[in-house]
Amino acid sequence: MSIGASLFYFVLAGLCEIGGGYLVWLWLREGKSIGFGLVGAAVLVLYGVIPPPAGAFREGVRRLWGDLCRLGPSLGMAGRSGRPGQV
Repeated sequence: MSIGASLFYFVLAGLCEIGGGYLVWLWLREGKSIGFGLVGAAVLVLYGVIPPPAGAFREGVRRLWGDLCRLGPSLGMAGRSGRPGQV
């Protein structure tokens, strides 16, 4: 898969995740009709089936995420405990 296709799927997945979650939130918290919740749920299902980026791009993202998870506590980011510097 080319870099362009990988970026396209990455952006599409992000939009589906944020948009679907927002529609469900509107239904639950703002009292919108159930249609918002159903469309939001459908968009979140679409997010789950969008093909992930393949090849070198995916490996680079995986390595970057792993590095952030390992280095985060030493950089002052909160770990699993919720307190900076403690995992």
